[in-house]
Amino acid sequence: MSLRLSLLTWAGRILNLAGVPGYIRAGNHRSEFGSVQVRVSPLYTVVTVNGVDVFFYRLTGGIDGVGVSQTLNYTTAGSRSAVGVADPAPSE
Repeated sequence: MSLRLSLLTWAGRILNLAGVPGYIRAGNHRSEFGSVQVRVSPLYTVVTVNGVDVFFYRLTGGIDGVGVSQTLNYTTAGSRSAVGVADPAPSE
């Protein structure tokens, strides 16, 4: 391991012990497995993975909540079959 990498590793460990949040830049990444998008606002950092938004407090790094992007075109029946849940039996 190089000296620079070693110093960065120790600095990261000390910052983690002190509870200092990590920094992240806005950006996009697409692959054959899905997509990841990072957006940064004054209050939140939003990480979107395959349409699921995770909101982090910008200053503390704690999770504020989770949501689904409006761009997804799932239906209730489609969502159930996607996760392996059977549709309810029709009533007579």
